[in-house]
Amino acid sequence: LVGSEMCKETGTALWVVTEDNVRMRRTPSLSGEVLMLLYKGEYLYEGTPKKHVDADGYTWILVSSNRTGWSGYVASDYIECNDY
Repeated sequence: LVGSEMCKETGTALWVVTEDNVRMRRTPSLSGEVLMLLYKGEYLYEGTPKKHVDADGYTWILVSSNRTGWSGYVASDYIECNDY
């Protein structure tokens, strides 16, 4: 899944987690500190400006958790974009 290609380029985007136990990280890297675990069906928001980082074989998206309000990076392979 190359989810970032499906999102609009401006404004807020809504993402949905596609698997259980997806890690939200402090930095866009597999070695980044894990802030929290996300679960299938959970909603995440991506504000502006968009921040997508390619690292460690993934595209990392800076998002905020609807559940906790925390912000961090999630690999786009595990989330799906749903514009609203």
